[in-house]
Amino acid sequence: MHVVKTPKVTSAGKQLAKRLSLKYSFHVTGNVMSVCKTFFLASLGISERTVFTTLSKITPDGHVTPECRHVPESRRIPEQKRKEVREHISCFPTVESHYCRHESSREYLPQQLTKAEMYRLYKTDCQNTGKTPVKEWMYCGVFKKDLILAFHRPKKI
Repeated sequence: MHVVKTPKVTSAGKQLAKRLSLKYSFHVTGNVMSVCKTFFLASLGISERTVFTTLSKITPDGHVTPECRHVPESRRIPEQKRKEVREHISCFPTVESHYCRHESSREYLPQQLTKAEMYRLYKTDCQNTGKTPVKEWMYCGVFKKDLILAFHRPKKI
């Protein structure tokens, strides 16, 4: 797919100041097919703003500039703390899924356990060992992002 900026030209052949025209096209089996803007945007499921934003980020060599956003230092979890949380969570007994074992590598924690209970046990463990615990949102973040775990919910009660 391509979007190309071309200068607008009047019927007399004069170039208009600060006016650009966008030409939209797709590559289909080696051929370049020009399409209208509506078809282009609808086919990709994007808005016109996405096209303009992307075009504004193109470098002179034709690449899009890399993402500049990052997690602020105050919101980053140090790797050592992340490791401690993973070790704590892995201490809890897990079971494989009964119904979709072959489709998933997810393991399940006992149904009576909750994240809040796990965090409370983690804080108690840290106090006993003299370590500083991470905040609860950090603990839950490690649980969600680093581990393939869920709480077991029986199909029938």
